[in-house]
Amino acid sequence: MGDPIDLEEQSNASFGSASHSKPQSKAGAKRKSIYWGHFEDIINPTSKKIEKVKCKYCGKVLSANPNSGTSTLKKHLQSCNKYPQNVDQKQKKIFFVKDPHTESVTLSNWSYDAEATRLALAKMIIIDEHPFSVVEKEGFKTFVSVACPQFVGDVPSRFTVARDCKKLYLCERDALKMTLKGLKSRIALTTDCWTSIQNLNYLCLTAHFIDDEWNLHKRILNSRLMDSHKGKEIEKVVEGCVIDWG
Repeated sequence: MGDPIDLEEQSNASFGSASHSKPQSKAGAKRKSIYWGHFEDIINPTSKKIEKVKCKYCGKVLSANPNSGTSTLKKHLQSCNKYPQNVDQKQKKIFFVKDPHTESVTLSNWSYDAEATRLALAKMIIIDEHPFSVVEKEGFKTFVSVACPQFVGDVPSRFTVARDCKKLYLCERDALKMTLKGLKSRIALTTDCWTSIQNLNYLCLTAHFIDDEWNLHKRILNSRLMDSHKGKEIEKVVEGCVIDWG
């Protein structure tokens, strides 16, 4: 994977002639930041001031003011699919992949995929039980900027990550439903009950089954809060879970 893009350190010659001028808000005024050279001004005909800009590469319109900084412009350039330097980085790269389970090594190619990266992020948060807010931590941002700089502008907020995790759960749930419906074998259910330190009662329902290849599987179906661990209450909760799964 290529090194992260550092737009600040690139030569001014590669960014056009807008790099030696003073930031002002009026139309036609020159600005100092190198990022302005990648955007076309959209001027308010009444105030004669720049209210928005349009990316020269993808045509996306952004709200921008020469007096309020260029962080929005920089972020867009880092994720713009048509920005020449990003296009170069998205060319497929050949590298060796080591399987963590079998230790085998295979030759593969890679190109940046924003959707696949977001999906992998959601899986990481679920598997490792990270809080959704991990995407807003400074350490995570630093890691992404080094490991996959193309993803810097695509990193979702904690709210978007929460939605991604829920979508992933629903997809996996639907897939498991299809698997269970297609089984030729019986399904065995087991329950695990416990009480938390807050004195709350929980039940976990697990399905056990054998597939057509005679492999034994177990899948957690539900984790439910319940009033007590009495037999009648367990029966009611398990029945509700089974009905919910169809």
